[in-house]
Amino acid sequence: MAGKLIVIDARTVRPGMTGVGRRTAHILRALLHGHSGFRFALITADRQSLEPWLGSGPPPPLLWEAPARERHLASEWWMATRLPRLLREHGAVLFDGPAFELPRRRLSVPCVVTIHDLAHRLRPATQPWRFRRWLEAATAHSVRTAARVVVPSASVRREIATVWPDAAAKIVEIPGGVDAAWRPATPEQRSDTRRREGIERGFLIHVGTFEPRKNHRFVLEVFTALQAECDDPPDLVLAGGAGPALTRVMRWIEQSPFRERIRVLTHLDDARLRALLAAADALVFPSLAEGYGLPVLEAAACGVPAVASAIPGHEQFAGQAAELLPLGDVRPWVDALLHLRRPEQRERRAAQAVSFASQYTWDRVAQRVLHLHREIAGG
Repeated sequence: MAGKLIVIDARTVRPGMTGVGRRTAHILRALLHGHSGFRFALITADRQSLEPWLGSGPPPPLLWEAPARERHLASEWWMATRLPRLLREHGAVLFDGPAFELPRRRLSVPCVVTIHDLAHRLRPATQPWRFRRWLEAATAHSVRTAARVVVPSASVRREIATVWPDAAAKIVEIPGGVDAAWRPATPEQRSDTRRREGIERGFLIHVGTFEPRKNHRFVLEVFTALQAECDDPPDLVLAGGAGPALTRVMRWIEQSPFRERIRVLTHLDDARLRALLAAADALVFPSLAEGYGLPVLEAAACGVPAVASAIPGHEQFAGQAAELLPLGDVRPWVDALLHLRRPEQRERRAAQAVSFASQYTWDRVAQRVLHLHREIAGG
């Protein structure tokens, strides 16, 4: 007998996807490769990007094509008209929105939504006002109407419970994860990656969509200050999706006296990003606001020490996967990175980070998501 049908909005799985899309993709792959007893239907705006994550395990998911989320009017029309009809026709029992948004029209089935952060409230100046207005409305509606609200960290749980106290009892904390492919590189693998990428020396890396809250300006300031402190200073790689701040970041790089040693890489697939991160000397991650900070966990799994901002979204990494520092003054960041250039310090921090990251796998995350689905939909 066929299992009950769960519908998941997978439209964030696309070229150049952000951390939200990557989390969704990894959870989908783990759910589909397991033996959940459920059937799945996935809403997609880019079938070609989604298919590599689906695998070949039976039964294959249904794929429902819809307008991209960025096409707000077309997307909302599809979610309000076409989606309810598909849910009825296929007998769905649950809708899962893994990226802030549930349909504005109430559905005939219970819903789960994942709220990754409240950066649009905490740092409103870092996001375009149109997007901020849309995200505020989508988040408020989703929190109020969902049967369960998934968050990646205790800090986001506190923030949502403060803004929407009535939702506190239905918040479920499910952190991010890494899969087994994210592991420390051998010296030969590190050298191969650097040669393939045209990087001639050690390098620092920042991973994150090019948007204001990722604080690329501060990364460049730390990198510049570090150049005068080292006999053999590292290069810098900025890797991430081509977001709204990319043009501004490129302008800052052009003005840098060290511009020849800064690489900007966008639209990286998982394998290339993983190889770059594992080959780096350290991750520099001074975000202004994060719900979780997945790159810190991925760096830890690769044995790469991280220096990150001391913000609530990073509190779970303190002393384990990252050294957390206040923003504003580059001096502590430079000192921390200089400290990590000592082989014994780097090896000690790398071992701590790998041990910490081993607790977090996408299979475990998917099991917690599946438990939540069963709790709501049965099965």
